[in-house]
Amino acid sequence: DKESFDVIATPDKDGVLENVELTISFKLTEDEVKLRAFHEKLGMKYEAWTEDGWKKMLGDNVRQPLNNSVVKILKGYTTDQIRTSPEVLAEIEAAIEKELPSSLESMMGDEYFCGPTVGVDGTCSPIRVVVKSITPADQAITDSYNAQKESANGIVTAKNKAQQKIETATGEKAAKDAVSEALT
Repeated sequence: DKESFDVIATPDKDGVLENVELTISFKLTEDEVKLRAFHEKLGMKYEAWTEDGWKKMLGDNVRQPLNNSVVKILKGYTTDQIRTSPEVLAEIEAAIEKELPSSLESMMGDEYFCGPTVGVDGTCSPIRVVVKSITPADQAITDSYNAQKESANGIVTAKNKAQQKIETATGEKAAKDAVSEALT
């Protein structure tokens, strides 16, 4: 019902409020019986053949199931997993794609939507979810998280530099010892 990415605010497993920016791609089913039922149950109620009616129908019937799916899935991931694992966005997308159809069916009474493509045999493809980003709703949390990671990184850098000095000193001592031994 929007022309851009949607943002859903929900807490992650750690309780940090996250802004989940995403989009979904779908189309109405091509199953004639379900299509007729959709038209009778929702299409006529919202005048969904008009742009405003379609947007209102989506807002009333798709938005809440989408929100519910995102809330349920994001509770399974920690702030650190979301920030550090590149695979997590793909996992979250897949989990929302899996959860969303049952949430929609619960809301609307049947499976009226398919993914953007239809199989050769006419079967519906899954609704496609693309998670663009997941970021803390509060900039102070992002700043604090970044400061913590920067500090931890600084500790590792300092340890590496100290180890480098030890290795350099050990090498220089070994070279001096070898020269001393050669001169004696």
